[in-house]
Amino acid sequence: METIAQKIKRTIANSLGVDQHLLTYDADLKHDLGADSIDILEIITLLENEFGVSVTHEKIGQIKRVGDLIKYFEETKLIPLHSQKLSAA
Repeated sequence: METIAQKIKRTIANSLGVDQHLLTYDADLKHDLGADSIDILEIITLLENEFGVSVTHEKIGQIKRVGDLIKYFEETKLIPLHSQKLSAA
């Protein structure tokens, strides 16, 4: 069974066409992996659908590295979806 981190890395690798070995926790999505803002939004949308988790606009602006995505989805995946919707409102 794939872990959350493995799913995120697979999604990023497929979206950006990069090798998964480049996807270290500290890899910068823009500077190291060549993602632009649209790429990042597409990756986040795919991950939201994959995990059933919403990412706020404020949080999207804070996501810079692969590790930021992993940390966010690992933490929010532990919170029931209905609680996320209430806190996001």
